[in-house]
Amino acid sequence: MAHGVATYELSNIAAAVSELNLGGNEPFLDGEFSGGECRIFKLSFADHASVAVRVRHASHDISHDNHIAMVQDEVQIPQKLEERGFPWAPKCLGASLTFDNPIKSPFSVSAWIDGIPLRWDEDFPAQSLRDKVLGRVASIQLSLMTCTLETPFIDGVLGEDGDSKAFAMNHGDLKASNIIVDEQYNIKGQTYIDSYSSQTSLAALAMMRWQGAGAVDFRILYLTSISSKGVHKAMAQAGWKLSYCESAGDAEAGNALRTEGET
Repeated sequence: MAHGVATYELSNIAAAVSELNLGGNEPFLDGEFSGGECRIFKLSFADHASVAVRVRHASHDISHDNHIAMVQDEVQIPQKLEERGFPWAPKCLGASLTFDNPIKSPFSVSAWIDGIPLRWDEDFPAQSLRDKVLGRVASIQLSLMTCTLETPFIDGVLGEDGDSKAFAMNHGDLKASNIIVDEQYNIKGQTYIDSYSSQTSLAALAMMRWQGAGAVDFRILYLTSISSKGVHKAMAQAGWKLSYCESAGDAEAGNALRTEGET
C-alpha cells in the first residue's frame, strides 16, 4: 500500500508534537539523524527540555496497519522496560499512531539524551577507556537480558508459549554510533551497574565463570553462542556442558544455568 509523503518541515514537526501537549515555546530543530529504520529530529525549545521525534522510514512493501504496529512496538517496549526498572531505554513521552497528523506519518516522542556518539576505531579510545566502555555495555546488556527473562515480556523474546528461557532480548543493533557517551566516555543514563559483580542472578554468575573457564573448546562455543542462535540452542539443550569437559568452574556454571532454567 502506498504511503503519503511525510513532511519534515519545522512547522509540521512542532505542530505534531504540540498536538500531543508536549514541548514548549519557540521550537527549533537542533539536529537530525538518519538510520536504517528511521529519522530522528532533535526538537528544542526556548523554555523546555529538548525531545527526540522518531519517524520510521516509509516503505511501499509495508501496509499502513503494519507501519503503525511497528511504531506502537517502539513505544510499548521502552515503557515495559521502564516498568521493570530498566533505566537505559529512552523515556517515551508520547506518540501519534496515525498518518493523520502534521507530519503525515506515525511517530514517537522521547526525552532527548544529551551526549555524543561513541567514537571507536583502531586508534581511539585508549585501552583503559575501551575496557571501561566494554564493561559497562556488557553490564547493560546483561541487565536487559535479566529484565526480560524475569517476567513474561513479549512473544518474540519468550517464545510462543511465553515461558521459554532459551533467549532474551538484546539491543539488536549495538554499534558505536548508537551508544551515547559524555566527555569522560560514561554511557549516558542513570547510575545503574558497573560490572557483572553487581548482578546477583544465577545467569550472571554463570556468565562470569564461563568467561574464565579453562576449557578452550567450551569458551569458543560459549562466545559463538552469543551471535548464533543455533549454537546457543544446542548448548542449552546440552546443559551448557561438554561431555569431555568437566572442570569445577565449568560444571558450576552449567549447573547454575540449568537450575535457573528449571525454576
